[in-house]
Amino acid sequence: MEEMSDSIIQMSQENKALVGALNKNSQQSLSQVHATMVDLKGDIKKTIAKEIKEVIRQQVDEALQGNIEAINKSSETLKNSTKNQSEIMKSHLKQYEEAQKKLFRIDSIREIVFWISSVSGIALMVLVVWYLVFA
Repeated sequence: MEEMSDSIIQMSQENKALVGALNKNSQQSLSQVHATMVDLKGDIKKTIAKEIKEVIRQQVDEALQGNIEAINKSSETLKNSTKNQSEIMKSHLKQYEEAQKKLFRIDSIREIVFWISSVSGIALMVLVVWYLVFA
């Protein structure tokens, strides 16, 4: 029985030694896994950061391209609007010049009538004075 108890004690000590070795190995494995996870986290963070930067850059490029297209469209619209306004202003200027020519024609007729009436008034007065004096 003593032999059995010695062998059980010895097995118990061997089991304790094996459990200690397993604990030590598991702790080393855990620390290696932890170190690997930290490295992977760093790599993942860098990769995600690069991907986020690339996505943001693409979105900014697309937004800028959209703005450029909108600006080009607006400038084309402005050019067409300016062209239309120029044409409208030219037609209004032409109408104004034609109206002014008509007005000057009427003014010329009015001026001629005015001078004719003034001259005929003076002539009539001279005739009346002549008639009164020499008649």
